[in-house]
Amino acid sequence: MSKQQQQKIVQYLNEAHATELALARELQAQIAMTPKGGYRNALERHLRETRQHSSRIEERLGELGQGANPLQLGVGVVQTVAGQALALAKAPLNVVRGSGGEEKLLKNAKDACASEALEIATYISLARLARVAGDQRTERLAESVLGDEQRMLDRVLGEIPRLTDAVTRAEVEANGSYDVTETGAADAAGAVGAAAKRTARRGTGTARRTSRQARKVPGVARAEGTVKGAVGSESDLAISGYNSLSANDILEKLPELSQVDLAKVDAYERKNENRSTITSRIESLQGDEPWPGYDELRVDEIRAVLSEGDEQRIKNARAYERKHKARAGVIKATERELSKDATSVRATTATPRPGLQKESSGTESRDGSTRRLTQPPGAETTNPTDSAVAEWRGSNAVDSNGQKIGTVEEIYMDTETGKPDWVAVKTGMAGSKLSLIPTAEASETGGQVRVPYDNQQVKDAPAVVPDHELSQEEEANLFRHYGFEYSEVRSDPGLARGSGRDTVGHDTSGPTTDDAMTRSEEELRVGKTSRERGRARLRKYVVTEQVQQTVPVQREEVRVEREPITDANVGDATAAPEISEEEHEVTLHEEEVVVEKRAVPKERVRLDKDTVTEDQTVSEQVRKEQIEAEADTPGRA
Repeated sequence: MSKQQQQKIVQYLNEAHATELALARELQAQIAMTPKGGYRNALERHLRETRQHSSRIEERLGELGQGANPLQLGVGVVQTVAGQALALAKAPLNVVRGSGGEEKLLKNAKDACASEALEIATYISLARLARVAGDQRTERLAESVLGDEQRMLDRVLGEIPRLTDAVTRAEVEANGSYDVTETGAADAAGAVGAAAKRTARRGTGTARRTSRQARKVPGVARAEGTVKGAVGSESDLAISGYNSLSANDILEKLPELSQVDLAKVDAYERKNENRSTITSRIESLQGDEPWPGYDELRVDEIRAVLSEGDEQRIKNARAYERKHKARAGVIKATERELSKDATSVRATTATPRPGLQKESSGTESRDGSTRRLTQPPGAETTNPTDSAVAEWRGSNAVDSNGQKIGTVEEIYMDTETGKPDWVAVKTGMAGSKLSLIPTAEASETGGQVRVPYDNQQVKDAPAVVPDHELSQEEEANLFRHYGFEYSEVRSDPGLARGSGRDTVGHDTSGPTTDDAMTRSEEELRVGKTSRERGRARLRKYVVTEQVQQTVPVQREEVRVEREPITDANVGDATAAPEISEEEHEVTLHEEEVVVEKRAVPKERVRLDKDTVTEDQTVSEQVRKEQIEAEADTPGRA
């Protein structure tokens, strides 16, 4: 490697050395106030690793002869002193921050995440620089330390939810468990079962973390992929033979890629072909993983995380898996975990209250009126099965044009019938609003829930409060918004309140329900969807043609002139010998054609698109019911 490259590597090694020394001081301060247990053991283990890292860096600096360069030595000393000063300044702050021991531990864990992320970035830069310079020993050193730092970051990230729960119990529920003045008090207060669960979680976590790379730092994956795709080549992509594949072949492979590989392909595609079908599909697949490092986990490792029972994490994993790799083992595991908590299904109608009784023709309200719910004209009369609707949680909901509305958050059931009535979809900015859509109008297509309404109509639906039973007024507003009939008709005068009137006759085709039958018709609903019709491109090529052009040219020809001897020329005539031989030469000239060619711009040509509207006729058969009266008694109908 060159002298300049070696100097830069020495500079980066000094920076890494300074961060290691600073981290050692910070870990010592945190260990002093962390109760005994698994988390403290992890901090102590990483302190030993940090000291080893520092020694290995010092050894490598000695091999590179840093001591012979006063300038680099001065830079290293300044960085080391600055890092230690920062760590020493933070040590007393760690002791007094927060309102209690639990809060202090949580804030220290957040600081540890920031410190580990900084070290990871430092060693990524060092490994990259050493690789370019051909310094294999420094590269191996950086990658080895990088693995230790990544494992510690994952460990601390996994600890933050538990520390947050401890803060909630201590400061909200007044049930504190941590006491930094008594080492080990926190673990002694824990139950044996909880300790076993934490041990199992650490075991599965260790298996998960062994294969993770620095890209697990939140927000790094997509940025890393974008940078690599923009400067990389076809061989850097996760799709083999990318340039030789058609757009359809690439689209089939995209769901199998991780977020970092999707970002690589997106940046590479935009830099080269920039095909909108591919970039749009990548955009629809990009998003946050259910948890950091999910894409690199095996199925058994994902199952281990799901078994911890975090319902939101399980739902996120199911939705993400359905949209991407669609591994049956993962999807089945999520379904199994969710089925353990059947009480998560929420009701949409209020539990029967005094004075609110169910009638055969409807449901009686407090004032004796009866509400009747019927489908709007053209509504489907066959609902999806209950089990099929229950599977919609976590799926994308799309409108009649195929545009995404949001994510199905929950299925709302009717407490009286037990049937699914509404699909709850997260809409608005960052899913801040919950919109309800009738299940009677919804269907599942290709893993998506399609509804016959446009995006705006769903988002304009009356807002509902999550985890709240719908009142009669809220339900009526929703039915009217989607075009359902929701009427309240007063009971017949003189009848006892809530008694209704007796049913006239009985049904011969099945159980008697009421004294009327509903007549329905099918109505044709025609929507539009956009698809790729074809492609047009401009291609420039070279043709050769023969060009003829007439050019006038001149030449000289000899001409003999004779003149008689006169007094004027007799002197010239007698100047030569009287009798002699003589030659006279004349040079003749002629013009010849010279051809020269040059390229001259003639015109500019581009492609543009015009939208042409034409009418197309759609023909389809629809069914409708007819009702006619028959009478067995002669003369009466």
